[in-house]
Amino acid sequence: MVGGAGYAIQRRLAPAPKTAAVFDLRLWPVRLLVLVTPAAPLIHRAVAKIAVGRNPADNFWRVGNMIGAIDASNGRITRVVPGTGMDRG
Repeated sequence: MVGGAGYAIQRRLAPAPKTAAVFDLRLWPVRLLVLVTPAAPLIHRAVAKIAVGRNPADNFWRVGNMIGAIDASNGRITRVVPGTGMDRG
């Protein structure tokens, strides 16, 4: 923490070279829905939020950004969808 509270500063991360060649230097956040079961936590659903073009952030409502379904058993993106609401692809 800087000054005792408020900010944590970390080293800037970069995507894998193949990913950067297609999507520039943006990192994709992954959202997980985790169910807590008696046996252990279970990843129920996972999605990648994909920023594209000149969008500075991954917000799904920004024109061009996409969201990708992730197969929780192997980490592969199985389906990518652009658009929101009635414009969803």
